[in-house]
Amino acid sequence: MRAFIVVLMMTIATQAVAVSGLMRCTIKSNHIAGITEGKSETYSHDTDGIRVGDTIDIEYSASHLKDSLITDVSFQLYSSDRDINLFFAKPLGDWQGPKIRELGKMISATDEYNEIYTTPDLITAISYNFGRVELRRYYKNDWHGLAVGTISVSKSSTIQTQIFTFDCRHTVDNYDAFRKKIISFKND
Repeated sequence: MRAFIVVLMMTIATQAVAVSGLMRCTIKSNHIAGITEGKSETYSHDTDGIRVGDTIDIEYSASHLKDSLITDVSFQLYSSDRDINLFFAKPLGDWQGPKIRELGKMISATDEYNEIYTTPDLITAISYNFGRVELRRYYKNDWHGLAVGTISVSKSSTIQTQIFTFDCRHTVDNYDAFRKKIISFKND
């Protein structure tokens, strides 16, 4: 019986059709502004956060189970040692997945909490929990970006916002295939 379950799980796993890519980025600037009890403060970094010169990774992926309507699209920024998740957007939509739209060169995957928009030279990801990230291609495989997020600690009156910029290169470049995969969900 165990052998049957293992074979079944391996069969399901091999039927997942996924496209993903990875960028390695260097932090170019980092600013945190906050206010506590009417007093504003600015910082160049959070104690355990990223700093200018640090390396972060960006991963994007689109997948679905073969012969299934279930789809998955995600966009994530994390520290290179993967212990700090800086941004995550994963539109879930209904049981089938996110709402897919195509308008000219723009392809989007959205739900009510997360949005991912792509063109050949632009990626915009918006997350209700994390904020906004925008990347633009400025030369062949070279991208630069900006991330903005609000930090609100529930048991504190402090409110903070963080803005950081970064410069990226693909280490695994599947961006065109990622866009094609997202638009293929529209036909499922």
